Formats: sequence, structure tokens, C-alpha cells
Amino acid sequence: MEYQNIIIKPLFTEKMSILQASQRKYAFQVSQFSNKIEIKKAVQKKFDVEVEKVATMNRKGKIRQMTVLVVEELLEHQGRNPHGSVLLSH
Repeated sequence: MEYQNIIIKPLFTEKMSILQASQRKYAFQVSQFSNKIEIKKAVQKKFDVEVEKVATMNRKGKIRQMTVLVVEELLEHQGRNPHGSVLLSH
């Protein structure tokens, strides 16, 4: 697998900014199908650095709620205004 397919994007958070400055640690979002050895080789090849250690973790994505939009569309479809008054159709 090529390093372009392994490293998806860097992670920029407040915590990672502190770790970069104090401990020279960096975080990347990587392909879920790559292992530590592939990640290490990809980072070394892309950034021309020596990687000492690779730590991985799986993160679940946030569930995005669309209930407000669905309720408003449902009420409009039923002929009611989602803000309380009645909609008049022509």
C-alpha cells in the first residue's frame, strides 16, 4: 500500500499542539486497514524522518442528529408551520 493511501490527514487539536511542542509527537488519521509497520514506513517516507514509536487507536465518529430538519419537513408536508402557525397552500 502506498503512503498516499495510508496517511489520510494530520490531526490538529489543542492537545496535539502541546504534544508537538513538548514531546515532538504528531498525530495522523490513517487508513483503518494499515498496521503499525506500514504507518511507520509511510511517515518516514513522506516526511523523511526517523520514527521511534507508533501508537494507534480506533475512534468512533460522532453521530450527527438531523431530527430538527426532519421534523420541520414533516410538519410542512402535513400543512403545518413548524413554528406553530398554519401554512396555507395555494
